[in-house]
Amino acid sequence: MKTPRLLTRPTPSLGGPARSAVLCTALAAAAFGAAPALAQSTAPAASDPPAREKGQTAPPNTVPERKSLRHADEAFLKQAAEDGHTEVEGSRLALRKATDPQVKRYAQTLVDEHTRMAETLRTLARSKGVELPDRPSLLQRGKLKLLSTSEGDTFTRRYVDNIAVEAHEDTVKLFEKAAEGAGDAEVKAFAERSLPTLRKHLDMARELKPAAAGAMAPAHNDRADRSPGTPATPSAPASPSRDSR
Repeated sequence: MKTPRLLTRPTPSLGGPARSAVLCTALAAAAFGAAPALAQSTAPAASDPPAREKGQTAPPNTVPERKSLRHADEAFLKQAAEDGHTEVEGSRLALRKATDPQVKRYAQTLVDEHTRMAETLRTLARSKGVELPDRPSLLQRGKLKLLSTSEGDTFTRRYVDNIAVEAHEDTVKLFEKAAEGAGDAEVKAFAERSLPTLRKHLDMARELKPAAAGAMAPAHNDRADRSPGTPATPSAPASPSRDSR
């Protein structure tokens, strides 16, 4: 017995313009489907900063590079730091060893006001990229060593002469030169603002000088004034009294 054959209807083939239309539709659908994925893969990350072209300036929030100071301005800042260390250390010695209350008050004024000035100086130097010395110069340390070995009136005289007067005369000259000729505007302004305080310290020191000199003046002694072997000056004979006549 033969199995009956199923008759299938042949699928009409596309040809000519119809076939071209189907292909164009398929290609268009594929292109639209791939576009979002392609856009996501090629878009730059939000966190990545845009690359700067050669010669383009830095963004506004970039920290500018520090400008280097002239050699004279940098030397002034360093010398001012050493002078300040000298005056503060010498005045701390005076607070411990001086016996005159006026000298002690002066020394305390120097410690307080030079310490504040040193803070301002450190801030300025840091902003200019200058590293300051943290102690006096070698010569200044030698003077402080000599002062530390002194006692009593000798200490008072050396402190007033070497720290209060002489050191401040040198410091005032240093700051006057910077106030007139510093190349950096902020360095110049610091010197100008500091000068009134330094001049006041010098005026106060000059008022201490007579007291220091008086403390060292030896009491008059006729025997001490004579050189060895010099006979004593004979005293004038006493005038006869009226009772003896």
